Amino acid sequence: MIRFLTTSFVPVFDVLSLSTHLGIERDNTSNKSTKLVVKENRIITPRRTVYALMGAGLYGLNGVNPKAAIHLIQTYVIPRLLYGLDVITLTTEDIKNLSTYFRKLLRQIQYLPDRTAKVASHLLLGRITIEIHKQILKTSGNIIRNENSIERKLAIRQLATKSLQSGSWFTKTVEIANIYDLPSPYDTIHNPPGKQLWKNLVNKTVGNHCIKEMINEAQSKSTLARLNYENVEEGQIHNIFKSCGTNPYAITSVSLKAKLATGTIYLQYHRVKFSNGHVSPICQLCAEGNEDILHFIVKCSKLYKK
Repeated sequence: MIRFLTTSFVPVFDVLSLSTHLGIERDNTSNKSTKLVVKENRIITPRRTVYALMGAGLYGLNGVNPKAAIHLIQTYVIPRLLYGLDVITLTTEDIKNLSTYFRKLLRQIQYLPDRTAKVASHLLLGRITIEIHKQILKTSGNIIRNENSIERKLAIRQLATKSLQSGSWFTKTVEIANIYDLPSPYDTIHNPPGKQLWKNLVNKTVGNHCIKEMINEAQSKSTLARLNYENVEEGQIHNIFKSCGTNPYAITSVSLKAKLATGTIYLQYHRVKFSNGHVSPICQLCAEGNEDILHFIVKCSKLYKK
């Protein structure tokens, strides 16, 4: 903002301590990776997009197949969530906020409770935690392929003069590439890969790395013993949701199957543990035995008539 002194018409510039660009608030700490970028107001736009697309159907039992819901989210919501963030140096807390929102969204469309294991909500829909690292690596590839551009010249200088601890965006791409064992920007800056080749390599490598980590974590979760996750691939929907139709009964049925597979279904056997002996473990339908997982799936005569 510019003002003029009334006597000498000398311009006086107001120095702003905070401004907004690409929907991101910036101040003098933004270039040092010390300012939190992903705040609650940053999540508002993708949240509004979700409700505009699905409304009440955002929650699994309201009639939207999770397979269709995740396609809508991947196409319309994720781009709005990550818009502009691929050129920002994000903090660990920023990445955590993005992942937390995305995970909550996955649980909602699958109608899974909050106590569900984190990896389960991702493995059922074949989705990695958040795709910001993919976007950063692809943007880096676009920069180094653009010959004679200012951005490429800046990348060459930054990679030559800045250390990995400097907080520079270009050195951050080096760290990210090292995480996934991808070619380092120090090498690709002089021999850039083709656009489609780099895109496919990033998608496959990052996806496989994240899925492998989630599978390793799932193996340590006793509640996921009934979930078949060994052959999960990124973008591949679990058979539980593949077999789901579009009618309300099928949606309700598949939500129950997902809870059984993730160990979050709440039966009489579980209620007894928290009732201090005031609740009976006997099945309320058939009264023929304790209502545990085995009884619910196989033995209950009211659910499975011979």
